[in-house]
Order: sequence, then structure tokens, then C-alpha cells
Amino acid sequence: MRIACLFLCAVGLVACGSGKRSFEAPVELNGQTVAPEVLNRGELVYMQHGRGCHGQRGRGDGPYARSLRPPPRDLTTGEYRHLESPPTDAALRAVITQGIEGTGMRAQRVEGESLTAVVAYTRWLALPDQRVQ
Repeated sequence: MRIACLFLCAVGLVACGSGKRSFEAPVELNGQTVAPEVLNRGELVYMQHGRGCHGQRGRGDGPYARSLRPPPRDLTTGEYRHLESPPTDAALRAVITQGIEGTGMRAQRVEGESLTAVVAYTRWLALPDQRVQ
């Protein structure tokens, strides 16, 4: 019973988030307007799957970063060792879902709208305005 209760609480927290939303207006990314709902979802997915290594703001300084060789990518630069520059959405999706052999970047179980959203959020992290925060 206790395990079921903990599971339901965890699901509720993930589904609802903290109640605070970072994005309230659309953002222009790669010539496309991305709705705030997509970016808020992407942020939630990133916090669940990417924050541990890439850090709260994507700078490659997450709590697990020190133990990884090579270190996690600083996503705020928009430059990626294993991808063309600038990377396509398809390339970012592939890295997220397949990982990168020989690095700490493991395949993540993200798909559908959540994958599309976290790709958009990853692109947002690389906007010049985000680097100064």
C-alpha cells in the first residue's frame, strides 16, 4: 500500500510539475514559433532526464558531471562534439534517444511530444539571452 501511495504521489508531481511555469509566451527557435506549453513540457522532461549531468541551466555542471569522462556538453553553447553545426532536430532526437557511445550520454526513454518538447527546450538553452543567467 505504501509503495502504491508513493508511486501515485510521484506520478502526480511529474504530471503537475511544481505549478510554476517558466514560459508564458511563445519563443522563436530556428525560425519557428514554439508555444510556451511545449517549452514548459520540454523543461520538465529535461529536468527529469538531463539535469543530473548537464545541470540546471544546461552548462554541463550537474551533480554527476564530475564523474563523467568526457564531461557532459555545455548545452548553452549550441555546439555539439558529435553533431553537425547547427544540428538538426532529427540529430538532437537521435542523441537523446540513442545516446553517444564512449561517453556518459546514455539513451533516454523519451518519445513523441515529450521528445519534440525537450529538443525545443535544448535549443532554447543555447539562445544567447540564456547564457547570461
